[in-house]
Amino acid sequence: MKTACAAMAAVLLVGCTPRIEVAAPKEPITINMNVRIEHDIRIHTDKETVQLLEKSDKRIGEQIKKSAPADADAQEKTRLQDKKQEN
Repeated sequence: MKTACAAMAAVLLVGCTPRIEVAAPKEPITINMNVRIEHDIRIHTDKETVQLLEKSDKRIGEQIKKSAPADADAQEKTRLQDKKQEN
């Protein structure tokens, strides 16, 4: 009788164990993020390239001179310092 009661208790306790089920969601997971992207594209040319462009077409050479900053290194240093201060 004791073994029957012990077996019955064991069966009842095993039946009461929690069941954990892992399943993929039916709908896709969406993540809404506000992202700020900054980009800065700089094209550096050497003196020979600028001279070649000036010889081939005056307008292209003038546009390159106008768009190139006079103190590009100083501007780059300032931009890097600003980024460090933001962090």
